[in-house]
Amino acid sequence: MADPLERGRQVATPVSERARRAVVDRIAELVWRARGRPRSNIAAALETPMERLVQIGRGDPEAISYGLSLADGRDQEKL
Repeated sequence: MADPLERGRQVATPVSERARRAVVDRIAELVWRARGRPRSNIAAALETPMERLVQIGRGDPEAISYGLSLADGRDQEKL
């Protein structure tokens, strides 16, 4: 098994970084839209993106794919 430092270097690829940025953008968007709503609603909406963000940090391929799908959807909206 690779040591933690080596594993961390492997995760910091341009693809995983793009996925991470997309998930962070999604979290920011959800927080912005939730202004004035009860905190319980905000917490429920943020649960999945926050879990995915942690998983991206661990190099989980499914979470990276989730982030990339967010990035691709966001990129298409700008066109």
